[in-house]
Amino acid sequence: MFRLGRLSVLCVVSALLSLGALAPATSLPSGISGESEQGCTCHSSTPTASVSAQLSGIPTAYTPGTTYNLTIAISGGPTAGGTNAGGFDLSATGGTLQVPAGATDVQIKSGEATHTTAGNDNRTWKVQWVAPAKGSVTLHLAVNAVNGDGSPSSADQWNTASVTTKPVGDDSGDGEKPTPAFETALALTAIAAGVLLVSQRRRPGAQ
Repeated sequence: MFRLGRLSVLCVVSALLSLGALAPATSLPSGISGESEQGCTCHSSTPTASVSAQLSGIPTAYTPGTTYNLTIAISGGPTAGGTNAGGFDLSATGGTLQVPAGATDVQIKSGEATHTTAGNDNRTWKVQWVAPAKGSVTLHLAVNAVNGDGSPSSADQWNTASVTTKPVGDDSGDGEKPTPAFETALALTAIAAGVLLVSQRRRPGAQ
């Protein structure tokens, strides 16, 4: 009885491990989250330089509370075949990502934007980002161009990208500017040096 129980436990553990190994292959077509920075490593271990993760619509400086319409696109990668073409995962360190009205190809998972099963047939998507009240924000994007054979492998190609924006009027990234007192002292130093040089040249025998 003990051996049978032990064997049963091993069988259950083995089955659970098998299900865990299969999970990425069955869940990715319906969207992912938590992969926006590290990329789609379940397909291949490294990004592909010829694949471009494109994110447009993010302003250099945002207005707090404004809703921005973003476009996500994949450039490059294998020729799409079968029923699947690509997917994405987009996260933001601030603000809120949301689905445009009436859209069925994108969804929100754990606060991140990603494709739906229907959106897995696309290589372009539209999402919205509502800017926060303050603070610098970085948006991280991972895209995956797949060949449509239904099996995650190195034949699928992915890459990542990120973009940072800050509130309008935030000059914190421009570096420190010299104070008026420092600028005045610098000007006086230059004038004194000029006067000294002129006086030396006027002295007899000066070259």
